[in-house]
Amino acid sequence: MVVDPKVSRRLEDFVIAVQREIKLLAGAAGVSSIGSSLTGNRELLRAVDLEPPVRMELGIKPAGAA
Repeated sequence: MVVDPKVSRRLEDFVIAVQREIKLLAGAAGVSSIGSSLTGNRELLRAVDLEPPVRMELGIKPAGAA
């Protein structure tokens, strides 16, 4: 399968842009490392529309809870 170089470049640019947006949003939420926050800092995570048994298994508080 031959991929057009323009398509390949645009896809790469898109992925880089999404990565930057995620880092920006994470930084605004006070997360310095996405990987460590997912495994170590559950206080920053809040569940919206997540089934209660799944939320409880993951140890994530519902959004809006103190």
